[in-house]
Amino acid sequence: MYNNPKKIILILLVIFGSLQRILAQTEKDSLQYYLSLIDAKKTEYPVDSISNYYQKARALSAPFEKIHLLRREAKMLVDKGFRKESLDLLNQALAQAKAHHFRTVEALIYQGYAYYYYNFNDFLSSYKNLLLSKSLIEELSRIEIDSFNKKSTYSFTKDEMLQTVLYNIGTIALTNEEYQKAEKYFKDALIYSLKNNDKQGVLDARINLASLANDKKEYSAAIFRFKKLLNENRLDKFDRSLAYFNIALAYSDLDSLDLATVNVDKAIALSEEIEDRVSLVDLTFLKSQIEGKRGNYEKEMELLSGKLKDIVEMEDFETQVEYYNALAKSEENRGHYKKATYWFKKQSQLQDSIVEKIYQNKFKNIEIENEFLLQQQKNKFQKEIISNQKAKAKLYFLIIVLLGILVITLFMLWYFAIRHHFKRLKIEVQKRKIHQIEEENKRKVEALETQQIQAELKSKKRELLISLLFVKKRKEKVKQIYEEIEKVADRSIISKESVLQIKDFVKLKSDELDQAEDVQHKLVNTHKDFFNKLLKDFPELSKTELKILAYLSIGLSTKEIADVQYVSIEAIRKSRYRIRKKLNLEAKDSLENFILQYH
Repeated sequence: MYNNPKKIILILLVIFGSLQRILAQTEKDSLQYYLSLIDAKKTEYPVDSISNYYQKARALSAPFEKIHLLRREAKMLVDKGFRKESLDLLNQALAQAKAHHFRTVEALIYQGYAYYYYNFNDFLSSYKNLLLSKSLIEELSRIEIDSFNKKSTYSFTKDEMLQTVLYNIGTIALTNEEYQKAEKYFKDALIYSLKNNDKQGVLDARINLASLANDKKEYSAAIFRFKKLLNENRLDKFDRSLAYFNIALAYSDLDSLDLATVNVDKAIALSEEIEDRVSLVDLTFLKSQIEGKRGNYEKEMELLSGKLKDIVEMEDFETQVEYYNALAKSEENRGHYKKATYWFKKQSQLQDSIVEKIYQNKFKNIEIENEFLLQQQKNKFQKEIISNQKAKAKLYFLIIVLLGILVITLFMLWYFAIRHHFKRLKIEVQKRKIHQIEEENKRKVEALETQQIQAELKSKKRELLISLLFVKKRKEKVKQIYEEIEKVADRSIISKESVLQIKDFVKLKSDELDQAEDVQHKLVNTHKDFFNKLLKDFPELSKTELKILAYLSIGLSTKEIADVQYVSIEAIRKSRYRIRKKLNLEAKDSLENFILQYH
């Protein structure tokens, strides 16, 4: 009797579990669908459409993943210049992180605030938020960081978090021309890089400190630091070329033109050895400037003209503009005013074409938006299918639950009806047995009386005693029978053991249902914003270089970036030189076009 209900309950639970898995998988597929749209379309779709995908993805996500998606969308809006909207999302993310006690995430959100204020030139607020992040990271326990790493798609240690935030604080200080603070934080970052055994971080920190000396116009210190790096022989050919390039810049600013020439020649030799055409262009430009300072305009013109073809083939329009300007000034210094006018005209035409290209890109964005509207219509049917599948799955689940409840109810009614039926059968059997015993006793009494009469007992007194004894025994037997009936009646009630079995049965069902409910709460989510994707492919990029890439990605020129960062154009060109090498770009590759794929 107990095997059948267990099997039925087990089958129902399996069905419930399957439906729950179907619902969970449907939600997971929907989440992955929206995330894939975000990753695939974030550079070509309108911001409102991408934000709509973010909202749909968050509706299907757990709290931790929701906060991560809020941070991602906020960064996208910051990069697009949506100030109010991005700040609202950061505020939401911070409120949810505090509500769920995700202190590690809270520290990262403060860094998101710092990025937000930095992009809108509020460097003081950016600096304050980085300090908040630093203070919170220092308070984090190992358990909190381990918990974050288990939930996140990427992981890091407390020291690695501090190393990153210290680099960012140093960058902000450098942007504000607070050189002492910048030096302090870069040195602290260097200490953590050494502690984390981050060789690239150590190298970047030391290069930043050396470059900082150049920015502070402490050219002797810059030369000393770069020479120390060279003497340690830890730099590859590219970095050695970069070091000689910086030393040459410092000597050039010190007007030590002979030493500047020696070092730039060493850098050129290394760049020729590794066949780095881009570096050769920058180095040749620097050497031409040195020759121009000497008054050797013929040599300057020769150097500039020799690399003009390479610059044109590279399609680096900003550098090309600078070369045209340098050629014009060189011709002007030589007294060739017509040729100077020609190069100034070429420079103006190229600048106009760059502006025209910007407008063409704007029109292209309009075309992309129209294409998106068409694609949106195509995707509408697919979205409706997903929505209908979810609705049907939920409806099927509800129907199965109701049917299951109905089946269990009918089964219990049938079960207790059968038990009651068997109870009545047992009572009737006992009654028949009693009736048979009474009939048998009656027959025995009649037979005994007949025998007593036939035997003609001699003593009536003896006859009377025998009769009384027999009657007494009969009554005792009848009493025993009734007592047995009462016992049988008592046993017909559900026994303690039966109750325990039913209780165990119900408990088993309850436990299995609990297990089925647990399955509903197990959802797996995910993974990239601009910096994260760049760092994933090129982890050797420094924070300063990432910042420059961010400026380039929104269309700022080298001069504009130098103005924004309050540094020299040579410093930005030097950074571009280093970045192109780290990104493994060939001479024909455009840096601006390359980084667009990471948006």
